[in-house]
Order: sequence, then structure tokens, then C-alpha cells
Amino acid sequence: MRPLQICDSDGHGGAARAARRLHRGLLALGQGSAMLVREKHTTDPEVFAARLDKSAAARRQQQRLKWIEKYWIKPHRTELSNSCFSLPGFGYDLSQNPQVLDCDVLNLHWVSGFLSPPAVARLQQTGRPLFWTLHDQRAFTGGCHFSAGCRGYETSCARCPQLADDRLELAAAGLRESARSINAQEIVVVCPSRWLAACARRSALFAQGTIEIIPNGIETRVFQPLPKAAARRQLGLDPDAIYFLFGADNLQEKRKGIGELRDILKMALAAGNFQALCFGNSRRQMDDFGVPVNCLGRIDDDAQLARIYAAADAFLLPSLEDNLPNTMLEAMACGTPVIGFDIGSLPEAITPQETGLLAPAFDLARFAELIGAFSRDQIGRKRMSENCARLIPDRFSMEIQARRYLEVYQRALEGKDRAFAGQSDGRASRLVPPTPEFGRICDALLPLAKRERRAARWKNLKRLIAGGEPEKRTG
Repeated sequence: MRPLQICDSDGHGGAARAARRLHRGLLALGQGSAMLVREKHTTDPEVFAARLDKSAAARRQQQRLKWIEKYWIKPHRTELSNSCFSLPGFGYDLSQNPQVLDCDVLNLHWVSGFLSPPAVARLQQTGRPLFWTLHDQRAFTGGCHFSAGCRGYETSCARCPQLADDRLELAAAGLRESARSINAQEIVVVCPSRWLAACARRSALFAQGTIEIIPNGIETRVFQPLPKAAARRQLGLDPDAIYFLFGADNLQEKRKGIGELRDILKMALAAGNFQALCFGNSRRQMDDFGVPVNCLGRIDDDAQLARIYAAADAFLLPSLEDNLPNTMLEAMACGTPVIGFDIGSLPEAITPQETGLLAPAFDLARFAELIGAFSRDQIGRKRMSENCARLIPDRFSMEIQARRYLEVYQRALEGKDRAFAGQSDGRASRLVPPTPEFGRICDALLPLAKRERRAARWKNLKRLIAGGEPEKRTG
């Protein structure tokens, strides 16, 4: 069997890491797995960067979407959330890609900016079984990647609470784009957690589809218990202190709860004695955190990250909304218990008093109390650490994940003729236009976005004339 994992990249970010781990787990089982990405960052010979249309016309179309997202959607987001909100827009037709035509099974992952609903429909037309591993809620919403408690995706995504100005009903049109393009009943949706699976089952798009639950796997040969004293010595940490660790790829994302964690740590420090560590793109944010934190910066080396987990007494996960975070599983595999809120998928991995502690959802005072109690309970810390090291490899290894995927792949292929038709035409994958309705909305939003862009540039120019620093904007 030759499954193909399709993801925006094989580099940074939780979804890319999870997709690459599945790919490597399948290879370890002797399967001819390959990975197809828009941007390749690793040297893995079985990861292929898609050859995409780079013509001037294609660049203009993609630029239109970037302007709408950056200069219309982003400035009009409400305070409810600052997690990703992406347009379905244009995607690439990968149906003639050599890796697609050489595989038996297609497995999508995080594909925003790479595949649109009409582009997914082109892949369905190849006749290969199509799986979609969800790493957030975007596949079944009209734009948001995490809904922040909104359940509009169960009906129509009308009146999106994450958009202060939704005069053209952008989110509702985005969900209709998916419903009209994709044959959802012919897709097997794979969710890493029961929480995300429950959301998908309630969604208007996937309510009648097939949904499997397969937790993410991690490299238990890398993320494994290490002697705490040695880990601290290598990191230059106090061998006798109590350390609480936190971290994420983007600590500025509201749903990660870092603002709440600041208040939690203030309360906990008033009643206890411990030190805080963090990793991630966070140094600048930590300067104004209000609580002493030893910031270790972005960590791209897994062996170093495992050493950091092992050096800590507990990992703090203050997420307000989350799927099955890689950081939670990695920390526990290193023998480090996790303290978090009783939300999302956290209870699926954290058993209170056995592998960590859970505070009632959004109860900051109780979270602080748990930190204090944990720091004073030396016997409990040792017991929970040993439980994590013993239980996690048996539940969340890459090998276990790959075997479970292989089982669902094989079921989908039963009775199918694997001589799938198709031969690559050798051309770069071209953009697939959106449905007419969504195309009209993009056409209407583009001049509004351009106007906002001009206003932003004029604002920066006036700031420079006044002697101030320009706003930092990308693109």
C-alpha cells in the first residue's frame, strides 16, 4: 500500500509535525508512504514539494486572497478570537500530480492555502479513497479554525461572531462553498480526539459522514523520561527548585490562555515558591508578562525539547480551547505531568491525580491552587511522573497511530480495483477557481481590502513623519 499524506508543509506547526509523524510511522511499518506539501522544509526524500503554477496570473489571484485576509478580515476580527480565519478561496488542482497518481490512498491534513473545497473535489474525482485528518475545526466551518464556543457550523455559519463586519456573509458563503463542492459522505474524517469528533458529527458538513477517532502519535524514542538532575545540569537550571513549564508555537493566540496563565501564576506565586520556564516565540511577550519567567526561546530540536520537558516538574497547559496538543503528549511521554483546564480533549489524556491535574473550565483560582498543591506534594509529583512514563508510550506512540490508520485505509480499499486511472500530464498544478458565488464575494471584498491597505500605508507614513516607528506588517 502507498498512502499519500497531503499537508501545507512538513515544517513548523503542530499539524505539520503530526502529519510527518504519521508518515514516518507508516514507513516504519514497511508501507510506501509519501508526503506531498506546498512548502518543504525537511530533507526527507519521501516528502515532495508540489509543482505549482507560478505564473503572473496565478500570483495575482493568490495576492487577491492575501489582501482580503490581511486588510479586510484581520482588521475586522472581534475580540472573541485571534486564531486563524482563512478563506476557502483558490486551491491547486493536484489531481494530475505524480505522487497523487502513484498512491492508493489520499490523506489530507492542514491544507489551508493549498487546497480549496473545489480543489478537494478534484482529488475525489481520481477515485482514490480520501481521508481528512482534522487538526482544528476549519474543514467544517466557514472560515474559523477554532470556533471559540460558537456552534454556527452546525447549521450555516451565518452572522459569524468572529467578524465585526460580515456585510457579505463571508462565513456562511464559505461553508456553502464546502457543501456544494465536496462529497462529504465519501470522505472518511479522522479526528485525534473525541472532542473534535463530536464537533465534526454535529457539523452541517460532516453530520452524515464517516468519522474515526485516532489519537496523534509521538516519537517515544525521542520523547522519553530522562534523569531530571542531568537534564537540569545541561540546561543550567537549579537542581533543587520546583519548575513549571509552558510553551506553544504561538503564545499570542488567545485560545492558548497565556493571558490567563499570567494571572494564575501571580496567584500561585503569592502562596508558593517555584520558578517558571517557557519555550516558543515568546521572548518579547515575556518581557511584559508581569511574572518572572525563564524564556528558552523557540526550540526546533526535538532532543533538546525532550530535555526541557524532563527538567520540569509539570507542564502547564492553560488552553481555553484545544484539540489533542502535541505539547501535552510530548511532556507526558517525558514523565512530566500536565496541569490544565477540563476542556476539549485534555481529559482524554490527563487522568487527575494519575497523570496530571485538571481545574474546572476557566477557573483561574482553582488552577492556581492546583499549582500550589502540586509544588508541595513531592510524593504525588513522583507518582504522577512515573504513571506518565509508563502509560503514554502504550497509548500515543507513532507505531500505534500508524497501525490504526493502516487498518482504516485497508477497510476503505476492500473490494476496490487499485488500478486507478490517470497519468500525469507533467504540468504544474493550476489554481482551481472558487464557485461563482464565492468568486463574486471575493470580487466585492477586494476593493474594500485595497482601501484598507491604502489607509494602513498612509497611517504608517504619517507615523514616520511624526518620528515614530512604523507598524510591523508582513506582505
